[in-house]
This record gives sequence, C-alpha cells and structure tokens, in this order.
Amino acid sequence: MVERLRHLNQRICEKGTWNTVKYAKLRIVDSFHEWRMGITTRENVDLSSFGINDPLCHCYCPTDYTSFRKVMKHVNVVPNTDVFLDFGSGLGRTIIMAGFYPFKRIIGVELVPELIDRAICNIERVRTRLKCKDIELVHANAVDYVLPLDVTVIYFFSPFSGPILSQALDNVRRSWLGSPRRLTIIFKNPPYFETEALKHPWLSKRAEYSELSEHKYVIYEPVSSQITNVRESTKK
Repeated sequence: MVERLRHLNQRICEKGTWNTVKYAKLRIVDSFHEWRMGITTRENVDLSSFGINDPLCHCYCPTDYTSFRKVMKHVNVVPNTDVFLDFGSGLGRTIIMAGFYPFKRIIGVELVPELIDRAICNIERVRTRLKCKDIELVHANAVDYVLPLDVTVIYFFSPFSGPILSQALDNVRRSWLGSPRRLTIIFKNPPYFETEALKHPWLSKRAEYSELSEHKYVIYEPVSSQITNVRESTKK
C-alpha cells in the first residue's frame, strides 16, 4: 500500500493531477475487463526473466482497452477480409481485443514460448465471445518472420527497436510489394518507431491519437508510388 501511494505521488508530480486521474481511470477499466472475461494479461513482463537480455527487445506491457478501441476507429475493418497481426503478442491482450472485430483471422508473433502458452489460456477463456475465432500464435523472431501476403493491419506496442525494428519493417515492405494491398500499421509508444520510420520513406503517417502522453499512437500506411518505382526499376 505504501509503495502504491509513493508511486501515485510520484506520478502526480511528474504528470499532473488530471493526467493521473485519467491514468487511474484507464487502470480501473482494464481491471474490470480482466475480471469480466476471466483473463490475466495486465502484468508487465521483463524478458530478462526468460533469458532474453538484448536491450533492443523491450518488456511486454499490455495495451489498455480504452485506447485500443479509440485508435481502432481509425481503421476500417472489412469483415472476413482483413487480417490482423500483432508483433510481440505477449499474454494476448491485443489479440483478444482484436478478436472483437470482424477480422478474417488474427496472428500473434511472440519470441517467448512461455508467454505464448499463457496467451493461449487467456484466449481459450474468451474464444466463444469473439467475432474472429481464427487465431494463430507464432513462436518466432521478428527478424526472421515472413509475413503472410494477406496481412492488412499490423500492430506494434514498441516490442523492439533499432535494427530489429528496421528488419521487421523491411519484412513488412517485402510482403506488401509481393502482394500490393491496403495496409495499416499502428504503433503505440512511437518514439522508437518514428526514428526508424524516417529511414523507411515507403511509409506515410496517416493519423495519430493520444489518450495520455504515454499512450500515443501513430498510424502509417505505405506510399502507393513505391510500387510504381519498384516496378520501373525491375523493368530496367
């Protein structure tokens, strides 16, 4: 209790009273949904406890329910057509939230098999309630993962940065060029992403949204002219 009060006081000093009230409200909403669905996804997970000490691989932190619903208003999900992919799916919260939308299928890519096992348990507890029940969790390193050619919505909650993120974006671009399609890339906690996005001129920022300063989202999409440029260079 004392530690929680200390954390609350520190947050008020750093973020202000109103920001802290909004943060507390988000946490209460998260706890309610966890209880309502009978799942456990709200803990932060330090990957070093699984022997992963690469500073470019970030800890698992769950996306809050409120922000996800609001940012998804910027995404036009075509029922039984769009495919959702979550990089760093962790305990499965984002996978579950995406499942309440009419995606054709949902894919989670996770480096830690123990987190996949726990995510499967969470998903099974709510599967009957989901609109999209076709869910696949893949144990893979993002650097090596080959994206399916039908993925249309990609979600990152800052799972990694630097060369890992850059390679993952290269893989996304390769998939998009292999099968040109409408593609939406959502990134939460964007400082890492925006630094790398500057190195990827095939991406264009379409929108951004912020519930709190630490809950900022940016939405990118490919620049269609890139396809023409690639085709012309191929002809040459």
